[in-house]
Amino acid sequence: PDSGFGQALGGALAQCLARAELPARARAADLGCGEGTYRAALSRRFDLDGCGVDLSSAAIEAAAKRHPFLTWIVANADRRLPFPDASLELLLSIDGRRNAAEAARVLAAGGSLLVAVSAEDDLCELREAVLGRLSGPDRAAAVRAEFDADFVLVEQTTARERRALEGLHVYWGSSN
Repeated sequence: PDSGFGQALGGALAQCLARAELPARARAADLGCGEGTYRAALSRRFDLDGCGVDLSSAAIEAAAKRHPFLTWIVANADRRLPFPDASLELLLSIDGRRNAAEAARVLAAGGSLLVAVSAEDDLCELREAVLGRLSGPDRAAAVRAEFDADFVLVEQTTARERRALEGLHVYWGSSN
């Protein structure tokens, strides 16, 4: 997102959060936050309190260096979440693994879960070049099924961004 990639997703996330009517200083966690760009941008825009969680210590180190005034935790977000029961108003998961039962446990009554996953046609040109097919799995349907027991789908939206990369060369093969 710092280089301009991901602006469509960032905008869609912000629009969804604006409609979520979160309380002031809402307690939030970004599961699988990576280097923290989305968490930092959304925290600034919506005055969120909370932290980013990622399994990668390198990603958390990068997040802490880039955004030192936010809280970052190294933990496995698809296992047990490091939060008390009903302690968060918002859980955010951008293309990361998550645990539906844990999400239900840590969200307060009336809390919101915002999940972003790649569409079936994400990276379709690369997928076609490597695998010979344009589309991948329907990840949105899988997430809906995963959370169906504990959550009600309020909104589903699609964000698309297309970029042309000049001078890019991709080499595939083994080094045997």
